[in-house]
Amino acid sequence: MRYRRNWESRSASVEAFDCASTIRLKMPDGYKIAPHWHPKRENVTVISGKFKVGMGDKFEAGKMNTFPAGSFAYLDPEMHHYAMASGPTTVQVHGMLPLQFNYVNPTDDPSKKERVGEGPATTGPQAKNLPSVPKSEIWELRTGN
Repeated sequence: MRYRRNWESRSASVEAFDCASTIRLKMPDGYKIAPHWHPKRENVTVISGKFKVGMGDKFEAGKMNTFPAGSFAYLDPEMHHYAMASGPTTVQVHGMLPLQFNYVNPTDDPSKKERVGEGPATTGPQAKNLPSVPKSEIWELRTGN
């Protein structure tokens, strides 16, 4: 398995297939994940806080279900869904690689957005000077055989 930093999208990716993985996402209160889907099953355990999840192509806060710490949920491949942290929240996602986010609206993809005071995401030597990724977007990666 190879791990690489993708400077263009500013996200970590693992180039492996048919391998189990586990990631944790720590989010501040109100952090939103826009409508998206995954090509593989997604298994989510709420470690702390409350995680709100809704189904569909449009973010509708009033139609979300709340999952408190200790909850487990799974989403089948290609189910369109969105999420939000209610209070500081940590979730653990496990499943098979590759873990891929496909945003319903491509403009919602955070890896494609400009950050305040910056131009578009870049590649090349200048990428080394990019500021660090906000803590809400840091994913701890663990993989197994």
